[in-house]
Amino acid sequence: MSCLKLPGGRVTSSPEEMRDHAMDFYTNLFGGEQCSTEGREEILEGLPQLSPEEKAALDLELTLEELTGAVNQMASGRAPGIDGLSGEFLKHFWGVLGADLRAVFSECFRTGPLPVSCRRAVLSLLPKKGDLALLKNWRPVALLTVDYKVLSRALSNRLRGVLEMVIQQDQTYCIPDRTIMDNIFLCGM
Repeated sequence: MSCLKLPGGRVTSSPEEMRDHAMDFYTNLFGGEQCSTEGREEILEGLPQLSPEEKAALDLELTLEELTGAVNQMASGRAPGIDGLSGEFLKHFWGVLGADLRAVFSECFRTGPLPVSCRRAVLSLLPKKGDLALLKNWRPVALLTVDYKVLSRALSNRLRGVLEMVIQQDQTYCIPDRTIMDNIFLCGM
């Protein structure tokens, strides 16, 4: 990106002004106002709840099998994260690294925060279409480390088992085995 158009219409190529504009733009876009917790119980009333047993199952320590499954689901040919490691690297050396990575995650869940590697990302902007001097025509992408990708995949796989219990049947977006066509059939009822 060589220049950006500022809100007043002036174009700048100053790295400092471009950085400040990007900070303001994305803070306004993603910052939002904090929601009040007033009336929270009323809003949540009647929503499906997990049983204590289901909650306990979600809180169990991650197993090596769950992490192995997550590693095997990683797509090949993807860009490495800020650690420089790719999914292929982890797949190849999983027999050596798997138990140690599981031990790291287990310790983190027992004692507090995730490792620094899991809490860092490199943000990059990819051009979309339109006037590339306008920041709205750039899409932010976060490059994450491979260990974080494994952890998030393992956790999402675990959550998949209870999604249908807590998400209403007419919610179809991003729910496995549900499609937008389901909503069309609901309209006819």
